[in-house]
Amino acid sequence: MIRRRNLPIALLALPAFAAPAQAHLVTTDLGPFYDGALHPVLAPLDALPIIALAALAGLAGAKHGRASFAALLTGWAVGAALAYTLRTPLFSPPLVTPIALLVLGIAAAANVKPPLALLASIAGLLGLFRGAATGADAASSDLPWLVVLGSTFGVLVLGVFTHAGAYRLSESKGRIAVRVAASWIAAIGLLLIGWHFKGLSTA
Repeated sequence: MIRRRNLPIALLALPAFAAPAQAHLVTTDLGPFYDGALHPVLAPLDALPIIALAALAGLAGAKHGRASFAALLTGWAVGAALAYTLRTPLFSPPLVTPIALLVLGIAAAANVKPPLALLASIAGLLGLFRGAATGADAASSDLPWLVVLGSTFGVLVLGVFTHAGAYRLSESKGRIAVRVAASWIAAIGLLLIGWHFKGLSTA
């Protein structure tokens, strides 16, 4: 039995018996999954379109949110899987994302309720293009299928939480805050379009 006066010494010795810590979970093959899951959150060109879509769908209603994010996830998964399987980026016009930011942002800021089929189609195409970009990047990493799976999961989490927040705010005075945030996203899209054409003019 350890005496009370020897207890601090015993506690100091406990770390010597601890198991090795795996900070990045490399040996469990969960590193690529988490890399993929964080990508849509940390990459502005992926996060902003999802937030813009969530704002518009949240203002339009729960039915629009379910349909648009089902289409977004499907498009993302298909685009990412094709890109990493073919080991080459799919054709993606450079202005797809900026135009999506501009259109979705303006529509949300103006409180437009688009037809359900139109919003779902836009979400599906957006997911296809952005997912393809992620899949092309994943092709050069270890365990690319885990990166693709993780990125799809990240899109799901970000989309669900942002849509839920926008939907709840839309039922109160916070609706104005959602529309103001959408206007800023539209401004970012316009700025990206301007940078694109400025680059072409100086090339």
